[in-house]
Amino acid sequence: MSTQQFSKQLKETIQGIKDNGTAAIYCDNLIAYLDDVSKSPSQTPTEVELEKIQS
Repeated sequence: MSTQQFSKQLKETIQGIKDNGTAAIYCDNLIAYLDDVSKSPSQTPTEVELEKIQS
């Protein structure tokens, strides 16, 4: 996921939370969300993955 894609997804997620009536996001919740995102599979292949594909 590119930085722009991540930013867009984060903004949409926060907007959805706000639209549902939440005025504030707890730091622990945001950290947990970011942990989940960082553990998700990358949509952009790494150099190693590209080498495996090309082999």
